[in-house]
Parts: sequence; structure tokens; C-alpha cells
Amino acid sequence: MTPPPAPRSPLPARLLLAAHEDPRLRSRTFRTELGFGAAGAALLELVLEGRISVSHDEVVVRGAGRCTDPVVDLVLGRLLFAERGRGPRGWIERLGPEVLEGTRDQLLAQGLLMPVRRRVLGLFPVHGYALAGAVPRHPPDAALTWLLDALRRPAGPPRPECTDPVVLAVRAATEAAAFPLACSG
Repeated sequence: MTPPPAPRSPLPARLLLAAHEDPRLRSRTFRTELGFGAAGAALLELVLEGRISVSHDEVVVRGAGRCTDPVVDLVLGRLLFAERGRGPRGWIERLGPEVLEGTRDQLLAQGLLMPVRRRVLGLFPVHGYALAGAVPRHPPDAALTWLLDALRRPAGPPRPECTDPVVLAVRAATEAAAFPLACSG
């Protein structure tokens, strides 16, 4: 008798692990952009489960049952109890820090990430995260590939096969975050 397949890791966790492995993203794993990617991954996870439907200007909840992943369940709860609707980019920008923190906490508790403290120029303390030992490998899927691509090169054109509004919203939010705000006076 063959054992049942191992449960698939949630998309936000796989995105964070892949971002920490990718040398092209190591220098770009800023909290804001990585938060946008994690929030987009949580929305995509809900789309794949059939819990929400997404267009370019709205997110509609289709099912309110509990999710197996607490972070994805948190996102679904925020969508359900929102006082006003938002498009995918609005949700990505709003939920990014919370989803990133929750996903990191899960990965730290599972022993897949570890906190790293170092000093820049011997003076300034910097806190970060690194992969801890062997990380379980999952075959890449289209959603993860598209999200990583949106984080790697947000200003570049999206892949022609990627028309998902969530991925395009992650790309737009990441591109906007790359431009510093200028203020006169």
C-alpha cells in the first residue's frame, strides 16, 4: 500500500523559501517587496482553492470555510470582514507586512528559517533571515514561477502566458515600491 502524498506547503511559505534561495533576490529581499509577494501568494492560494475570484479591480469571496494554513485563513478573514472592497493591488499592499510576518513566524517555528544578526561596517546591527539546513524541495509550479518573476524584475514585461490579475498586481506594487518618494520642501 502506498502512503498518501505529503501535504503541499502553502504558496506563501514556498515563495519565501524560494526567495531566500535565489541569489538574484537575496539582495532584494526587502520587507516591502517580499511582503507584496507573500500577500499575492496567499491570494493565489485562495484562488486555487476556489475560495475567492479575482479580477483586475475586485476580489470576491466565494467560500468562507476555514483554510488549513493559518496565514491564508487570516487573509480570508480579512477579506470577509472588510468594511470596503479593494482590488488585488490594494489587498496586496494592505496585507503584505502581516502575511510576511505570519509566514516567517511559521517557517521559524518549523525550523526552515533562522534569524541572522550581523553588523554592517562593524557598527550597524542588521537583522535578517537565512535558510536553516535542508529545505524541502517542491516541483515549481506556474504560480510560484510568475510571482518570483514579478519580484525579480517588476519593471520588465510579464511573461506572455501570465495574465493572472494577482500576479500583475504584485508586479505593479513591487514596481511602485522601487521608486523612492520625492518631496520638495
